[in-house]
Formats: sequence, C-alpha cells, structure tokens
Amino acid sequence: MLTEQIFGLDVDELAVEIARAEVADAVNRVTGLEITPDRFEANVRVGDFLWQPLESFGFPTPRLVVGNPPYVTADRIGAEEKRRFRAAFSTAFGRLDLYTLFMEKSARLSKDGSFAFITPDKYLSSQSAGPLRDLLVSLGAVDSICLFDSHRVFEKAAIVPCVTVWRGASNIADPHERFMRFDRVSHVPGATSYEIEERREVGSEHLHASTWNFQRSRHESLEERIVAGHVYLGDSTTRISAGVTTGLNEAFLLDRDAAAALEPELVHPTVGGRHIHANRITADDRFMLVPCVWDGEVPHLIDLDDFPRARAWLAQHRRALEQRHCVRVWEKKWWDLHDPVGLPLHRTEKVLVPDLARSNRFAADAGTYLPQHSAYYIIGHDLPADILAAVLNSEAVEFLVRSRAPRVKDGFSRYRAQFLKTLPVPKIDEDTQLRMRHALANHEDDDLADITAGLFGVDKTEIQMALMALAPGRSGSSSATARARGVSPSGQAASK
Repeated sequence: MLTEQIFGLDVDELAVEIARAEVADAVNRVTGLEITPDRFEANVRVGDFLWQPLESFGFPTPRLVVGNPPYVTADRIGAEEKRRFRAAFSTAFGRLDLYTLFMEKSARLSKDGSFAFITPDKYLSSQSAGPLRDLLVSLGAVDSICLFDSHRVFEKAAIVPCVTVWRGASNIADPHERFMRFDRVSHVPGATSYEIEERREVGSEHLHASTWNFQRSRHESLEERIVAGHVYLGDSTTRISAGVTTGLNEAFLLDRDAAAALEPELVHPTVGGRHIHANRITADDRFMLVPCVWDGEVPHLIDLDDFPRARAWLAQHRRALEQRHCVRVWEKKWWDLHDPVGLPLHRTEKVLVPDLARSNRFAADAGTYLPQHSAYYIIGHDLPADILAAVLNSEAVEFLVRSRAPRVKDGFSRYRAQFLKTLPVPKIDEDTQLRMRHALANHEDDDLADITAGLFGVDKTEIQMALMALAPGRSGSSSATARARGVSPSGQAASK
C-alpha cells in the first residue's frame, strides 16, 4: 500500500495541504483511480523534521529521505536559535545554514537507507560546512552529486544548487567502493529541462580533501603545474576578509554633501564591488560614516555626545537602526555598525576584489578606501599590493578561478575568503617587480601576461587555450580575457 511507503513533514500547513493534493493527483494519473487528498492525512503531516522524532507521528524509520530543505543563512537565525542548533547538531558550525542540519539529521536517520537532497552547492567548499562533509564520509558514502551551471532552477533564488545522493554505511554493498558519480548539467534556454554536459566517476579521495571539487578533469595537469612550488595566498597574507557590513546603508553610506556636514574624523572614502576593476579602482564618490575612532589599530565606539553632528544625522535613522538584528539580538548600541570594525582599513595598504565577478578584478589600494560588504580585502606581507593584484589578475590565476571558484549566477564566481586563501602566489624578485610595474603603467598587457605566465612556469598560449575551453565564445587573448571585467549583480540567496 502506498500509505505504508510515503510519509512527509513540513512546518507550513499550506505546504502540507499542497503535498497531499500533489501525491493524490500523481496516484490518480498513474492508476486511473480517484483518490482524494484526505487519504494521505496520516502520511503527510504538519511537523518539524529537525526537532520532532518521526515515531511521534507514527512514521517508520525511512529507507529514503527526499527533500528540498530551507535555505536560511546565519544572519537570519537568532542568537538563541543558534545556541540551540549548536548544542544539538555537530555540523552547526561557523556561519551555519539550516539546510546543512537537515542533511545531518537525514544522514543519522538513514544508516540503513539513503537520502537525496537538492541544496546550495556551497556546502561542497565552504569552511562552515566542513563538519558536514566529514560527517557524510564517516557515516556512509556519497553516491552521486549533480551540479547545475545556473541559478535558474529556482525562481528568485540567487544560488546555484546541486543534488546529493548519499547512502548509509550499512546500505553500501561493497565497503571498498572508491568511486562516486559526478554529473554537470546545464539549463536549456526557454525550457524546464536540463542537459547532461559531463558525467564521470570521481575517486573517493576527493571526499577526503578540505573541499570537494569535482570539476578538475580536463585541465587537472595544468592546474597542478600552476600551483606547484608556490605558497598559498592565505600563507602570504595577514588577513583576507569581507568588507564592512553596516546593516543600514542609508544611514552609513553618504554622498559628498552629507559627509561634509559631519565630523571629518568619522567619514571615510568607501568603495563597493562594482567600482573595483582589474588593477584599478573607480571612485564611488560616497563616504562611509564609521562611528569609531582608533587608538593605533584598536577601534573604540564613539560616545555620541562627543560628536553632535553625527548624533543628529544618525538620530534621523534611529528607529530603523534599532530594528537591525545586531541591536535586537546581539544587543549592540543602536548607532554601531552591524559587524565589528577592526583595522583602520582606510589607511591600510591592501588588495580589493568584488565578492562576485565574471572574471578576476583585483586592485591595489594604497590606503584610501573602506571596502563595503560587496568586496573582499587582502592584506599581504610578502608582496606590495600592486604586484600582488597583478599576479592575482594573471591568466594563470584567472584559469584557476574559472576552474575552481564557487559559482553563483550565470558566469559569476564567488570570491570567498576560504577560496582566495588557496590561490598560489609565486616569489618575485625586485627586477621582475620593476618589469611588472612598467607593463602596468604602460598598459602592456601582453608583456605582463608573459611575465606572470613565466612566474607560474607555464606557457601563456596553453593557459589562453584552456580559458577559451572553459568559457566558449570569450576570446582567450590576453587583452580580451584580462580586460573583459563584468560588473557583478547584487546576488542574494533566497530562503526556501
């Protein structure tokens, strides 16, 4: 009987009603019967999968769990909820997302079964999902992963999803299995279907790496040669982090006239991702009000009584400022920024890069701008910022990004800190640095491409051919590839 095979839970009563109707409709179409949705009232119930045991609904232990769990990021989860999740789930780590907890719960339920979930693909590489990846390997085996090339799977959701099929340890016929199936699929324009672009077996060693990267087959040798013998960016920098989060831009991002009316020590030039290009920054012409003063490199939140003009400006936005998560839940002062302010970035040499971009757009900042949250900043200790930016804009690094970086919207890569830390950085002597600066100053792109290819010990033409293969339709020449700098959209993951 079907009522002994299919069970479902959802916290949303309307979703439960729709699910009952959909199941009944599917049965009727297949069998020709006329079953009504109420036939499944005992099978599809209102309930919380994460917190309520299945036996409390009279459900058996599942042999297969299928789901599209909610995508709810850390900044939308209250502090008390986070504490509760962290106490109950071993994978509730870092900037947790609810969908990872659903995967953990399903894996623990499915020791004798399997699960198939569609989720954001960022769990394959994000630092916060590291405990989840470890858990999936320790409790069973990943049977297959299907990676989409587009965010169009879900309307209004700016995430690229993947489908993961996992089996519990006791459901593995051969405990020595060493392969899983990897599919890469592409969206068919104007249709709801997808085409399989690539299907292959992937060795289990990929699942024991710090991140799960399955898109390295065609050019793996070239990738290895580019990386070989060089230190990682994370080891040659003192800090890689996202820019400042205000929590209410209209209160803290000011035009020139508004900034001029406030105390000058509190307003600083700022720049967002769209104003950062390869080896150059275009002025945003806005300023950021930062309610902090620094004692050396130590920030101190201001007393508003000491800054009457800033107090009057912020008072206009007080109601909205007090509604921010950081004030309601974290109990920060209502005039503070959303995230803690650390180094005085407006006077710190650094490299900036948009958080989303079609191709590499690293630019040196000698110590002028406060980066907004749509950008990442990199503070190096081995190379000057202008040389480091030129290396990161090289075709060799561009190729690594196109091959490995997490993808968000069509053609856009996400430049997260944990990914940036894995990029290789060669040692560069002073003479080579002078040659690079000369090429940069004179816009000699071909010469710069020759120099940087030599630093990585690879042939420039080979890299350009590989870039063309990764991005059909885009020229692989140094001028076209290095200069085709797209402007990133303001992508935001939608909750499901």
